[in-house]
Amino acid sequence: MPGLDVEAFWAFEMSSFKSDAIGPIPAQDNSSSGFGQPDIAVKYAMMDIGAGAFVDYTLPFATGDFADPDQPPMALAFGVVYTKLFMPKFNLTGLAQYKLNFEDKGNFKAGNVFSLYAKPEFRFNEFGGAYLGVRYDMNGESEANGTGGNDDGYLVTLLPGWNATWLPNVATEVNVPLTILGKNSLSTWGINAAVYYTLGL
Repeated sequence: MPGLDVEAFWAFEMSSFKSDAIGPIPAQDNSSSGFGQPDIAVKYAMMDIGAGAFVDYTLPFATGDFADPDQPPMALAFGVVYTKLFMPKFNLTGLAQYKLNFEDKGNFKAGNVFSLYAKPEFRFNEFGGAYLGVRYDMNGESEANGTGGNDDGYLVTLLPGWNATWLPNVATEVNVPLTILGKNSLSTWGINAAVYYTLGL
């Protein structure tokens, strides 16, 4: 069906995270690795205007540290996405999403999250470009055994970055997330690096 995509995504992740205590959020110092939760999504795009709508189901399992001590709960997200090349050198991508988190085996439920993301990008050529992303996340209150955690808040993050396409199905991306505003959220910075391999069937 023209414009309809069914997509699957499963990433191997390695992360190292350290933070001080802030409000109700305890100090953290941990490293994790393993395959995170797989995603299966359905997206319908109207290619002539560069807009589409999607539903994304996050499966309730993972491997390695992401399955310790229990398998993570499932999640469901739905939203809209927009991308368009306005000039040969300027591309704009935008996303609005609402994510429903479900309860885990320990009767803990993370708060639902509403996200907005805008990524204007300057294209050096057809193979790569640099961008400055801006992301807003508003998270609802978490619950443990039906009791609210009084931890609802928001986070505004800048993500300057660079991406490149090396082969038709191989791409890389690097960005540096910088927290600039937030409530009941960790103020962080770091480096995200990813390699993408796309298999078309």
